[in-house]
Amino acid sequence: MLLSNICLVSNIIFLAFYPSNGASLKKVIVVFRHGDRSPIGTYKNDPYITEEYWPQGLLQLTQKGMYQEYNLGKFLKKRYMMNENLLNSTYKKSEIFVESTDTDRTLMSAQSVLNGLYPPVGNQIWRKGLDWQPIPVHTTTYDLILGDYECKALADAISETRKSKNFTETTKMYKKFINKINTNTGENYKTIEDISPFCDNAFCNSQHNNTLKWLSHEELEKCTDFVPAYDGWFQRGSEKKAKYGLGFFFANMSELFHNAKDHKIQRKLTLFSAHDTTIISFFYGLGAKFVAQPTYSSAVMTELWQDKNEWQIKLAYRTLSKDGKEIVKPVKVKGCSNSEFCSFDEFMKIIDKVKLTRDEYNDACVETEVKKLSVATIIAIVASIIICLLASFLVLSWLRRKSSPTPFYTAIHRGS
Repeated sequence: MLLSNICLVSNIIFLAFYPSNGASLKKVIVVFRHGDRSPIGTYKNDPYITEEYWPQGLLQLTQKGMYQEYNLGKFLKKRYMMNENLLNSTYKKSEIFVESTDTDRTLMSAQSVLNGLYPPVGNQIWRKGLDWQPIPVHTTTYDLILGDYECKALADAISETRKSKNFTETTKMYKKFINKINTNTGENYKTIEDISPFCDNAFCNSQHNNTLKWLSHEELEKCTDFVPAYDGWFQRGSEKKAKYGLGFFFANMSELFHNAKDHKIQRKLTLFSAHDTTIISFFYGLGAKFVAQPTYSSAVMTELWQDKNEWQIKLAYRTLSKDGKEIVKPVKVKGCSNSEFCSFDEFMKIIDKVKLTRDEYNDACVETEVKKLSVATIIAIVASIIICLLASFLVLSWLRRKSSPTPFYTAIHRGS
């Protein structure tokens, strides 16, 4: 009896999580965070700064991170190859496209995911005993789609948050903790924003059993839970910040899904290897509920389903618990009439609000040299140019007059 009840509950959850039985999966876009890495920086009294602890240096994917991403690849393989039959059982170039930001940790994470998703089998085995095959990962410096660029409008929005009452009061609330960190690190942090790099360092070390005796378990949890989540809100926590931080991604997503709906030739799976701020921007951009820092190898899956003549968008979030267990849950998007999925049109209306066009980018993000100048400075420059042109004209006129030839005859006046 107990077993039958468990099965019944499992079936209800499965049916609620997926569209109706007649629906078929057509396209998936996955954006995921890189795996476990070394710290972004150090501090004066850092006891774990040597190569003994971080052989590849700072900001590098660790072997633990590689394995996390490999497991993400296996998860995607099970979900989209075995359960949904979206993908071929072996790698086909025509089915998948992978893009990454131009950092070592995200590029290596993408390769690790692909190893879990597409280990070579049969005639794809090119070297005996090697459970890996090369698959293209595309990247570019200053990737617009994945928000790898500077934007003045985003910087201004963050600056406004820095002046907010919330930021000031949170810093006051954590002042005692900040002072303790300063005493033990030799640094001079002043705000909740300032201690973020230290907390990142402490968290990275804790993942490899490198502890700080002066930092209690409760204080470490502040560093690993609250501070990163607050920093995520601080950096990307609004629709405006999401638009200027990830607007090209939303525009690209809209295009990819429209192409799939219109049956244009394209790949079935698009993977984006990125960062925690990418996922945070994604959640805030869609108005989805978001409360925790994205874990290493966490992933948001946006799926396009067709149910007869109806098109639906369903989102799911895969993350890891503190003990490394996989958690998958649906993402509820504000503005969708159904709590489990969105109609295609509903989702596109939400996306339209946070899409960033090239003109908007040029106007709001690109701070040209002319934009940086004050009105008085521009007037002074224009006046200087006019004076230079006038002076040049006078000099040329004088030179021309001076170089004019002397007449070779003398006029004879009448009556002489």
